[in-house]
Amino acid sequence: MDLDWNAVMAAEGFSTWIRIMVWVGVACAFWVFAMLLRGGFDDMLDVIRSPYATAGERGRMMMRLPTRFLLLVVAALFGAVSFAIPLFLQGAVVLFLWRQATGG
Repeated sequence: MDLDWNAVMAAEGFSTWIRIMVWVGVACAFWVFAMLLRGGFDDMLDVIRSPYATAGERGRMMMRLPTRFLLLVVAALFGAVSFAIPLFLQGAVVLFLWRQATGG
């Protein structure tokens, strides 16, 4: 079966589906990031706020905060992509099959 992929991707349904899935991916990234932040820094903040921690321990924990933040951002992006891409592909296959079945 020879497909004209330009015609398939130019269809209104596919462009709408792509726009929807971009927003789903962004929303998923924010949601995963918010879930990861709900306690992602508690261990470090306990050391920083502790009256029993030395200045060196507090300094090391404060220097590790940006690294932990960046790792949580990467984890949120990975989680969002691992959810959004399979959902996008499933919807694209359904739209493709629908167009083939209806001839539109």
